[in-house]
Amino acid sequence: MGTAVSVRQSFSAGQVKLVLECHELRLVSVDESTQLLDAWTRLGTFSADQRGTVDALFALGYDDMMRALHDCADGAESRAVVRAELIRKLG
Repeated sequence: MGTAVSVRQSFSAGQVKLVLECHELRLVSVDESTQLLDAWTRLGTFSADQRGTVDALFALGYDDMMRALHDCADGAESRAVVRAELIRKLG
């Protein structure tokens, strides 16, 4: 059974894409991923609270992370981004 996650922040479709991109980078280099998230937070792409949510998402296993990210999606377009990523991974 998956890990329960309390969703406190929502993400736009563009932010969901960035979270997914950063997650892939994290698989190669945690340091680079952290630096990228720091930069996006400084630039205002993510709020400090959203950044905390991203960190919490990354602490989960992939399936739980994707479920929680879907729950964080702020609308149909954002949820579609998550579904497209799941389809890409399954395909």
